[in-house]
Amino acid sequence: MLIRLWNLLGYKTRLAFAGVILAGIVAILASAASPSRIGRTMAASGFSLSQTETAKARPGQLVLGGISLDADGFSMIGSLKATGSLLFPLLGKPRRIEIDNLQLTGEWNEELGLSFAGWSLPPAAWSAWPKVDRFVLGSSVIDLDTPAGALRLSLQGETARHPEKPGQQLFSAHLSGAQHQLVIDARIKGRWSDERGLALESEITEGRINLDQFSASRLSGWLAFETGQQSLVPDISGQFQIGHFSRGDFILNNISLTVDGSLNNPHTLLNAELGGYQASTLLLETQGEKEGLRILANIETRNMEDLITILKEFRTQAETSPFLQEAFMSLLITEGNIDRVKRDLGKDRYDAYTLEIEGLSHDLKGKIIAKSIRDGTVQRQVFSLNPSVAAGGD
Repeated sequence: MLIRLWNLLGYKTRLAFAGVILAGIVAILASAASPSRIGRTMAASGFSLSQTETAKARPGQLVLGGISLDADGFSMIGSLKATGSLLFPLLGKPRRIEIDNLQLTGEWNEELGLSFAGWSLPPAAWSAWPKVDRFVLGSSVIDLDTPAGALRLSLQGETARHPEKPGQQLFSAHLSGAQHQLVIDARIKGRWSDERGLALESEITEGRINLDQFSASRLSGWLAFETGQQSLVPDISGQFQIGHFSRGDFILNNISLTVDGSLNNPHTLLNAELGGYQASTLLLETQGEKEGLRILANIETRNMEDLITILKEFRTQAETSPFLQEAFMSLLITEGNIDRVKRDLGKDRYDAYTLEIEGLSHDLKGKIIAKSIRDGTVQRQVFSLNPSVAAGGD
């Protein structure tokens, strides 16, 4: 009876009917197989405790909902949609993955670094994710407990295969956050390939940091870095403008900062105005070398009392920083030495002062060049910060 009825159907009708039956079989089998496949992928990616609340499959598409990434539900994925060929998700790999309503809860500190609830990163974890033509991250929130307090960041982005270069992945992202400790709005784009490594460009349109240790506001700029096939250490370049920076009573205004070179040994150049002092500027240049960090710093001011106060502020800052303690120890910026410099400078009248500091960070040498104008001629007197070196003209 069924065979006779089947023979009475037209060719197109039989083909459509067979397609519906096949699709139903694929959907039933996929519904059973998909959660376990996704679970294995999540576990290989570091979330071994992940659990999926709902799973809906149909030919070419799989939709998962309520994915808990840890035992307590602190980290979760609202929905994950994977799209592939007609036989997916039973056979084959997805071509497109979309994640929405991602919530990650974690913490960061200097001792343990970055960690998230339910996450334990195994070696080569990201290789567990299937290679797809496009990956889209929709609305996502990252909550971090840090020494500076609780931070909340929002992240959206996507990756896609290069349309003309199959071995290359393009990606873009938008990172934002707004709270008392941190305000940031940054856009990131780049590319990745096994042959050429990683290249990344980021632009910060708005930034503000307000921590117990320091604060910075009106921050903007760009940063780029690139790794090669043979090295994971990137070359970096960037330029930033910072309207205001403060660390205790040490204040810088209208800062311009450039950086370039290897991440291990970068070259940096900073220009800024010293806040709280009349017509005082700072030029700071650093270069990483095998022997250590080479520093060249010039501070210009027209007031001797301001110069002495700056030296005292350096000494105060050194008391709270191990790096500065080592640097200023070689400079001999002690209370007694500062008093000696003040007495030497006070023996004459000068129109401008330049504090020069140069050398490796653990072996710095400093001097003060006092300038005076007499009958149209600039006269210079050099005072070393080392008390064993006598003052003299240059």
